[in-house]
Amino acid sequence: MEKKEKTIRVTLSLGIINDIVLTRLKGIKGSTKSAVINKIIEEWIEYNSQKFIQLWNIDLIGLIRVIQEDVFGITIERDINKIERMVIDRLPNMFKKSKSISVKKIAEHLHVNPKTIEDVVFLFGEKLVDEEFDFYYEDGKVIKYK
Repeated sequence: MEKKEKTIRVTLSLGIINDIVLTRLKGIKGSTKSAVINKIIEEWIEYNSQKFIQLWNIDLIGLIRVIQEDVFGITIERDINKIERMVIDRLPNMFKKSKSISVKKIAEHLHVNPKTIEDVVFLFGEKLVDEEFDFYYEDGKVIKYK
């Protein structure tokens, strides 16, 4: 009979590994473990913003815009971005069988931040009217004229 070689299994807690990694990154990415964690999160968000929309239905660009406006009072004049163009293109079709849809429902359906819908309505509404979709906004809803 052949003798089986005995294998040894070694397991480590991820907490221990995480602690060692954070300790080694102190001074490189930040002066404290908390600062290192914040820097790692910032970098991950910066390089993976598209995953927010795909995985969690969070329009990170819209969210950043909301924060800039609410916290810093910054409103930036700008051209239509890719997400807003998609909203403009798809919004008229949503009203083929409905006269009124809440901004929240539109945002959920299109997987964007409600603020993005409001930006399209208020900043770029003339582009929708030009595309033969006449509407108005009232009490958190986009309402199609008859």
